[in-house]
Amino acid sequence: MQATCDPSTGCGTMNLSDGTPCRDGNRCATDGACSAGVCQLTGADGIDPDGVDDAPVKLAIRRFVLRKNGSSGLRLLAKASFTPSMIVEPDRSGMTVELDDATGRALYTATVPAEMFEANAPRTRFLYWPEGPTPAAYAGLKLLQVFTGGRNVVVIAKANVPSSVLESPLVTEPVSRDTAGSALTLTFQWGSRCASNPVKCSGRKRCQPM
Repeated sequence: MQATCDPSTGCGTMNLSDGTPCRDGNRCATDGACSAGVCQLTGADGIDPDGVDDAPVKLAIRRFVLRKNGSSGLRLLAKASFTPSMIVEPDRSGMTVELDDATGRALYTATVPAEMFEANAPRTRFLYWPEGPTPAAYAGLKLLQVFTGGRNVVVIAKANVPSSVLESPLVTEPVSRDTAGSALTLTFQWGSRCASNPVKCSGRKRCQPM
């Protein structure tokens, strides 16, 4: 749908034409199309879909905390896992961490280039960790660790996030600051591949500053 305003009837929404490309707020979707006002995602969940037989790859979000960090900014801690169909090697592809609000708007993005990752000898752990007390160079990202030795890939991210992320409501309508009613989407992208899943902010998965 798109917003429209008419001097005689006021403002409202109208359906986009059938076939109009859409993502329905899904960061990893690329081949959706509007049909009768609904975004139909016809393919896999990936920029270059990381799936088997076009099955979507979803993050299993184990922990997600976004809370106040002093007088300015927020502290992010996220731990998630997914089952890839192809090898994950951040020291060759780089990796991006992104948070979107419920409307699909990007609130925070941090990209670590491939050369900043260190791999262990068996290439089952990839680590980005800035040394020294200086602020992290990549959008405040303090740690990005990727474990690939098991059936699932596990990703841990820690970052100092600017407080400007709160300028966008974390829910669609009605606008709410209620923790239980808030939602974010967490996405990891490596090279041309992508895995994503919404975070429902309740209990230990806290999105609003505490």
